[in-house]
Amino acid sequence: QLAFDRAGVSTPNLTLEEFLVKYEETTKPKLRSRSWKRYRAIIDHFRAFIGPRCAQLELEQLRRELFEQYLTWRRAGHGAFPGKNGNDGIPAKAKTVNTELDMLASMLNKAVQWRYIAQNPAKSIARLKEDDRKAFRFFSTEEIELLRTVADLLEERADSRSIAGIVNRF
Repeated sequence: QLAFDRAGVSTPNLTLEEFLVKYEETTKPKLRSRSWKRYRAIIDHFRAFIGPRCAQLELEQLRRELFEQYLTWRRAGHGAFPGKNGNDGIPAKAKTVNTELDMLASMLNKAVQWRYIAQNPAKSIARLKEDDRKAFRFFSTEEIELLRTVADLLEERADSRSIAGIVNRF
């Protein structure tokens, strides 16, 4: 804010809710519907975290601590909307929370570009360690036998024009 004041650029005192509405209006037309649904879900999670303060909290009042608390809140299982996929109260995965934080930081980069705030409070917050690896999967005996059969057929018909014809027989 001091930098803007010294440069003679006035910044409006915008609440978080007012900014979110402006951000949604300018971003929605630029995204595909699926991407917009994801953005909208993240914004809704953040609104749910902030609660009724969203209409009173000014952008300049946002601090790093708030975003770190958001990470903890999401990992604790908050933010799942009732009735959605039956996942009420299930903690969000680290990768999901990191993606959400990246999007919120990107959103606040827009606030900096639009000169609503001088610095992005969500920038350079330490990301969660992503330990959400999928379990290693082994082939079943039936799958191994099928692969061997197909390999044997391919070897026998090496001069064949179409592998698809062989595979389609199975």
